[in-house]
Amino acid sequence: RVYFYGFKVAVITTGDGVPVELCFMPGSFSDVCALNSLPFELEAGSSVYGDSGFTDYAAEDALSETQAVDLKIARKKNSLGGDDLVQKTTKNQLRKYVETTFSVITGRFPKKIHAVTARGFLLKIFFFIFIQTIDKSFLT
Repeated sequence: RVYFYGFKVAVITTGDGVPVELCFMPGSFSDVCALNSLPFELEAGSSVYGDSGFTDYAAEDALSETQAVDLKIARKKNSLGGDDLVQKTTKNQLRKYVETTFSVITGRFPKKIHAVTARGFLLKIFFFIFIQTIDKSFLT
């Protein structure tokens, strides 16, 4: 038998790959829902980079005004606020830190994650992310 719990994980990491915030969402929810669920308890002046799935102009403006967090989302070609070549290149390079962090985290996964409940599955995923935080923060 094969069981699949459809979940997404949205993670904010530092430039060094240390996860600092995360949010679990059902797999059917859009990335924008995850963006709006993250607490964004970051230092004022922080920059957060994301892919085009996180495009929400209202959320970007609200974060900028209320928490002084600069949300830098990679834009699609047909988006209203397109990026110039320098912005596009910078956003794509810095987004790779998150992709690399997820590669390291999923590299720690066993071939099969045994969980009886969805809550147990999420707990195991949380601990893999937590191990990455401990490893990058204290052991390197």
